[in-house]
Amino acid sequence: RLIMDKVFEVISTVLDVSVDINSDMENTKEWDSFAHVLIMIELKSEFGLNVKQEDFHELTSVVKIIEKLVKKGD
Repeated sequence: RLIMDKVFEVISTVLDVSVDINSDMENTKEWDSFAHVLIMIELKSEFGLNVKQEDFHELTSVVKIIEKLVKKGD
């Protein structure tokens, strides 16, 4: 739950719009490719999540980001 809340906070701050578990690049107009890079930078800063630029396309939703962070914590 703590990870999920922090992910919401990071993405909401970058996009300047509230997000929820169903938010992704397709249904959130503020989440464009530039914002996506900023989100990846903030996730690295906040969680130490190292994602190669060529893998950014895999993390295009709140759910996918949370899943990646949970796997990282295993």
